[in-house]
Amino acid sequence: MPETNDLVYRTVQQLKETQMPRELAEKMLEPYPDEWIEWSNNGKAKVGKKWKTNVSPYVSGARVLVHLNGILGPGNWHFAIKDVQSNYVEAAAIDGKHIPAHMLGVPLYIGLVGCFSAAGFATVCDVGEDYATWGNLDPDDWKAGKALKKGASLKNAETDAIKRSVRNYGLGLYMWLTPPMYVDDYYDIPASFTQKVQEIGQKIKKYVLKEVYGE
Repeated sequence: MPETNDLVYRTVQQLKETQMPRELAEKMLEPYPDEWIEWSNNGKAKVGKKWKTNVSPYVSGARVLVHLNGILGPGNWHFAIKDVQSNYVEAAAIDGKHIPAHMLGVPLYIGLVGCFSAAGFATVCDVGEDYATWGNLDPDDWKAGKALKKGASLKNAETDAIKRSVRNYGLGLYMWLTPPMYVDDYYDIPASFTQKVQEIGQKIKKYVLKEVYGE
């Protein structure tokens, strides 16, 4: 339930401490437009006796930035990167995926701390991460002792940090609170999935506003 979730609690506390006007908080907590929602493929999972694809909703980083500009206005918010780390892998698997022997000992993870600040409100920082996936591994990089395409991975980690930072103010918070969802075909996700996600968003918005501002 939302009231027992740590992410929701952090948002409630952040809004209380910041004393954000209710009108602005409502905009931050409002779910994204339906057409913005995309779905990530998290791999196969056995549901009952059948293998299905686990999917989760997300909104692209570009649209999050557009949304921030629409709510706060361009130039009224700022995001800065701190403490970039690129880690090497010693284990035979990462993020549940097997790693070929020739790739062990090369960077397969990048993490950073990103801080979001807006005019009149406290700065919030959070961690952004990017793991090596088969989509961003370049064979030429393996030979050079590098596994991650650093430019792309930095961008992915920065986007992740932005999303995690602004969720402390309620923006896109509900995306992290969607329960596991499974489909038979990743390329045929029913419209009811988007509806379910948006209902969760409205529920979270209603709960947080009540906790911060009362009836």
